[in-house]
Amino acid sequence: MALSTIYFGKDSEELLLTKLQGARYLANTGQLDQANDAFIEYIPKLVMLLGSDSPSVLSAISNHAVACAHLGLVDDSVNKFRYCVKIALARFGEFHPLSIGYMSSLAGVLCMTGKHDQALEYSSRAVDASRKTFGIDHQQTIEATQNLASIYGESGCLEEAFRQEQNVFEMQLNRYGKDNPSTLYTMNINFRPAKGIHLDGSKRR
Repeated sequence: MALSTIYFGKDSEELLLTKLQGARYLANTGQLDQANDAFIEYIPKLVMLLGSDSPSVLSAISNHAVACAHLGLVDDSVNKFRYCVKIALARFGEFHPLSIGYMSSLAGVLCMTGKHDQALEYSSRAVDASRKTFGIDHQQTIEATQNLASIYGESGCLEEAFRQEQNVFEMQLNRYGKDNPSTLYTMNINFRPAKGIHLDGSKRR
């Protein structure tokens, strides 16, 4: 019998969470098939123990969704993130950090499937909620806005993508200053695609 089983007890919360942390590690190190198998085995057990609306369960499902996306199982990833969004909104509301994160993640995988209208809806909601919850210049708001800009770009709305990148630049400038690497990257790399203009106004070479 494994030492972890002796210490925690069979199918205890601690043991299952440890197993799921291991699954996430497998996914992060590229061992996606093994990670997928582990998520499939242990998530239902955690649901039985904690309930389907437990934050720990939602975290495990979202980690599984990420692994599915990397495996190319994008529809499965969408369904898992939709579930996380549905439960988080029902339990915590629109402005909870978990709801914001799951909406942004769902938007990303929806974009991968070409469902840009739905992706933009969830991404915009995540940005609005993040602004109200964290503030305009918070890192999570910046990341949500970067995600929105990327989705606009993928959908072909280049003017709006550039406008959102300008918002990101202004937030980074206010939060980190003009010499921060993130601010400089946004200013120098994320130019206006339609007209070849950098965020500082200079022409792209």
